[in-house]
Amino acid sequence: LLYAAVIAYTEQRQASKAVQAANKLLTLAADDPAGLLLARWLAADTARRVGKPSECLAQLQPLPLTRSKLLLQASCQVALQNNAQAQQAVEQLQLWLAEHPADALAWELTAQADAQLGQQLRALRAEAEAKAVRFDEAAAIERLRAARSLAREMTQKGQLDVGGQMEASIIEARLHTLEAKRRELLQPHR
Repeated sequence: LLYAAVIAYTEQRQASKAVQAANKLLTLAADDPAGLLLARWLAADTARRVGKPSECLAQLQPLPLTRSKLLLQASCQVALQNNAQAQQAVEQLQLWLAEHPADALAWELTAQADAQLGQQLRALRAEAEAKAVRFDEAAAIERLRAARSLAREMTQKGQLDVGGQMEASIIEARLHTLEAKRRELLQPHR
């Protein structure tokens, strides 16, 4: 019943009641490892949804590393509006994406964290990758073209460092790949 109450209070935007019910549930589940695990997940997500990302991160700390933890943790790190936390989120997400490149939500969170860090080229490419994973090649191409234009502008102003040049090369390669894929899809079958 408390589990449902936490969800209901959260949906009704009654933050203090939601957190209070989640804390009570954590206390009641303390002697049941499986129940405590579920209560921690609920408490973490509730904290995120009511705008308390620090509490969310604290609840996630003892949980095992899974995709769910990684994404919820990254979401809370970005919500903190702290560059060190955003950088940590980017690093963790990049490791995940190296093994799971078809994870659109991970790409979206990477884009948010990169944007927060002022890494516009990386943010635009991450947005494009999220679109491509969702089979929206047109939107992915549009994001990559925007990134290419930004890279050219930065080059003209002398603002593109070595890392930016590498990112621009990746952007160009991905753009060519997606444009070729789109042309192939638009050709009539013979």
